[in-house]
Amino acid sequence: MIVIKAEEDKLKAAGKSNLLVKHIAAEDDGAGYDILSYDEYGKEMKIEVKSTKAKIGDANFYLSDNELTKAKQVDNYWIYIVYEADTSNPKIWKIKNPFLQKDIVKIVPTQYKVAINVKQEGLDNVEKSS
Repeated sequence: MIVIKAEEDKLKAAGKSNLLVKHIAAEDDGAGYDILSYDEYGKEMKIEVKSTKAKIGDANFYLSDNELTKAKQVDNYWIYIVYEADTSNPKIWKIKNPFLQKDIVKIVPTQYKVAINVKQEGLDNVEKSS
């Protein structure tokens, strides 16, 4: 909500209050970004929001495969990191698509998604409880 308010304020100051900021993640958590906004020229911005209670510092965060894929596919993709998110004075660090700048980003896989088809015959070690 901090980012939505900041984006609305930015658009209002730019004379673009007719452009609506949308909380995409509330409608579609698979979109690959959280907020649809606009820059001061009216161009769409896709914003992925990350937040932390920490003070401004390193930009280390987790990103889903879907979010990374979207970042590589769309124009004007941004990461907004909200620092000190639990305070009355949070700070937003705005980073224009860092995934297009390979020399500044290190991406490390941290987990795997496992899908098991339990209906497949031949799975002797699957125990079903009722």
